[in-house]
Amino acid sequence: MAEHPEPGHQYQKSGIVLMHSFDHGSIHIDSKDPTASPDIDLNILTNETDINILVKAYRILQAIHSQEPLKSIIDCKALPGKSSDTDEALIEYIKKSVFMAFHPLGTTSMLPFEDGGCVDNQLKVYGTEHLCVVDASTIPLNLSAHLQVMLYTFAEKAAHIINSISSG
Repeated sequence: MAEHPEPGHQYQKSGIVLMHSFDHGSIHIDSKDPTASPDIDLNILTNETDINILVKAYRILQAIHSQEPLKSIIDCKALPGKSSDTDEALIEYIKKSVFMAFHPLGTTSMLPFEDGGCVDNQLKVYGTEHLCVVDASTIPLNLSAHLQVMLYTFAEKAAHIINSISSG
């Protein structure tokens, strides 16, 4: 099979997305320069549970592809190829090919401070007096959906919270 799709052929691609990772990354400001980039550590695939979930999900995907009607229309498997013969080989393939699904959130989670939270239930950053955060970064868990509608609802609630704080 060619590395890139060839005209006149049909292709099907399947993917696995881990929506609720047990890994926890970090983001830190390491400079007083406001234009400097933050230090971001995604910490991807450092939790064994995440790796095991991805291996099991891939095995389910293999089982789906081995059933009709897909079985009779799939001529060959491009990736991961032989890299999926053993769990160990599949894990190596997963580690080399993993990517992010670009719905970042949770970097300033609304959780109790002792649980790693940065923002209280009034949206105020712990240790500050007049700093609130109103964006997806306060959502502590990944959603199995697009963020837009949830953020509209969140912003509406945040407006009520901030109005009650400023008028109270």
